[in-house]
Amino acid sequence: MAGMFGDEGGAVTAESNRAFKQSLNKVYTWYIGGFILFVVALAILEQMGLPRAWIGYIFLLATIGLYAGIGFMSRTSDAAEYYVAGRRVPAIYNGMATGADWMSAASFIGMAGTLYLTGYSGLAFIMGWTGGLLPGGAVPGALPAQVRPVHDSGLPG
Repeated sequence: MAGMFGDEGGAVTAESNRAFKQSLNKVYTWYIGGFILFVVALAILEQMGLPRAWIGYIFLLATIGLYAGIGFMSRTSDAAEYYVAGRRVPAIYNGMATGADWMSAASFIGMAGTLYLTGYSGLAFIMGWTGGLLPGGAVPGALPAQVRPVHDSGLPG
């Protein structure tokens, strides 16, 4: 995210973290506003008689363009920036990313397919997936830094 927020590495200070969070809030606000405007524009186009196939094409191309734009703006050559955004992303945004990942289409389709193929007994898998997400993701993150083991690489876990 260094390319997006103008920070090309170096020492991380409280001031740079504050500036990063303000920039992150601004980016999320623009994203949400843009998404709402996009959906409203598609609804208006649908009411005006645009065929559903064209609405699908517009949605697909806009999604690909959005991801390409995020990738272009977020390019970096620093490994810490690439994998963990310099450890500056607040917990609420990490939680939103985890929730979005859990609710992704691949997970949803996989769970629906499990229920379809295995029937009622497949519900145990889904309950384990859902029940395991909270302790597997939230509990280690809630532990104080002094309690978490740190390996030679410097990463917790």
